[in-house]
Amino acid sequence: MRWGTAIVLTKALGHFHKGRFDHAEAACRAALAATVDTAAALELMGLIAHRRGQAADGLLWLARALAMAPGRPETHSNRAALLLATGRVEDAIAGLISALALQPDFLEALRNLGGALLKEGDSTRARAALARAVALDPSDSTAWLRLGVASAHLERFVEAARCFDSALAIEPHSIWPHFHLGNLRRDRGDLIGAITSLAHAVSLKPGFAQGEFSLSLSLLMSGRLPEGWRAYESRWRGSGDALAGRANKRVHHLPEWQGETVAQEARLLVYKEQGWGDNIMFARYVPLLKNRVAEIAYYCPVPLERLFARSFGSDATLSSDRQFLREPRFSHAVPLLSLPRAFNTALNDVPAQVPYLTPLPTDVALWRERLAGLARPRIGIAWVGGTALTLRSMFLAALHPLLARRDFSWVSLSKAASPEERAAAVRLGMVDPMDSCRDFADTAALIACLDLVISIDTAVAHLAGAMARPVWLLNRFESDWRWLRGRTDSPWYPTMRIFSQQRSGDWGSAVDAVGRALSAADLEGRK
Repeated sequence: MRWGTAIVLTKALGHFHKGRFDHAEAACRAALAATVDTAAALELMGLIAHRRGQAADGLLWLARALAMAPGRPETHSNRAALLLATGRVEDAIAGLISALALQPDFLEALRNLGGALLKEGDSTRARAALARAVALDPSDSTAWLRLGVASAHLERFVEAARCFDSALAIEPHSIWPHFHLGNLRRDRGDLIGAITSLAHAVSLKPGFAQGEFSLSLSLLMSGRLPEGWRAYESRWRGSGDALAGRANKRVHHLPEWQGETVAQEARLLVYKEQGWGDNIMFARYVPLLKNRVAEIAYYCPVPLERLFARSFGSDATLSSDRQFLREPRFSHAVPLLSLPRAFNTALNDVPAQVPYLTPLPTDVALWRERLAGLARPRIGIAWVGGTALTLRSMFLAALHPLLARRDFSWVSLSKAASPEERAAAVRLGMVDPMDSCRDFADTAALIACLDLVISIDTAVAHLAGAMARPVWLLNRFESDWRWLRGRTDSPWYPTMRIFSQQRSGDWGSAVDAVGRALSAADLEGRK
């Protein structure tokens, strides 16, 4: 490189690092015109395009740089960073591996490879790359942080906590180590520690939506409900669904009701959010709005409309038609899961009057007739939820100790199970009527004919609880906030018993406890 061109590129880098991209581009084009060390100038042009948000142009510049100088590990790494930013994770991983083949001790590439592998869900390889990174530079807080995340995913919880502590020792005012340490503490049952870490993260960066949302879950799980409900409003900005663009308020043209006294002629629109189980759980608030306004309307999920109309039809107008949201008669609106905040629900005054859902008697009669030949006690089991509930679900094999017992009749309530698992359940003696359940009204009528429901944390458990039917919840160790922590009962559902894993992923301990309880249970129909 001629001295003049070297000076131009040095100036270009200086402009780039100061954010003066127009000056940096002009200097790069001058270097390109001189046709000396063109690869470095092409690479910098790619980085400038990246910083301007012009991802496609940036990748083109970096591809040209690599074509000219394929042996530059920095170019492979920079291109991988841009590929990561555009969601091309597999291509980014390949680029980072190429960079490391050229320079095995390339710290930035190791750190980014660990991050990319975490995005891919490959925590084992991520941990290996990040362990190399912190060995090369023990002062790299980002590498420690990512190593902690990988370790937590691999259930190396003590190691994960040490990694987060190492990151905090280097950068005590960084929000992310506090955030991840708080989540780890909550999952391990240390709610006081979780709240401390997450509250500190939020104090370091007011408006940190992810931290606020995670703090809300910890507060709710610890039973500090009023504080939790207030913080839970951050779900629209900081939940996983919100960050993925899947959580949006459905109504923006009406003032949001927050529990205040409104004119008697006000007409309130309550609208659905989140999953079917959430809608079942919080629909209990709809009748409580009676006499607060002139009309209560509930925009509800299609599979729940018939059951809700049966249960709440005298108190509210029900519809699953999206046009319902735009009807001009409404004066106020509220998302369903904001109702506990509006009512300032505390742990000692949870509205737990059950049943608040009741199936049609004609539907119940049809199911009684269908199940007439099935010996009692009849026990329904739901072991699989939807795709979003993978961590709460189990494989059918975990239930073999229960299904081997012939002193009960077993009925499948797992419509979401794979065809293979449903067929295997039938071979094990289970009756599977779920193809005849068109919606939750049918499922509710079926549950009304059972003596007990055993369910993972899915809508079936909420449905049985809302109907005041005996329901035993198979709960994962980490638990969901609504089941609190370390309890065998639920303030939300008086007829529920909770059987939790003793260790993360250990369904055997929960199923064994259920088996022992069944032996002692005084179920209707037992001889």
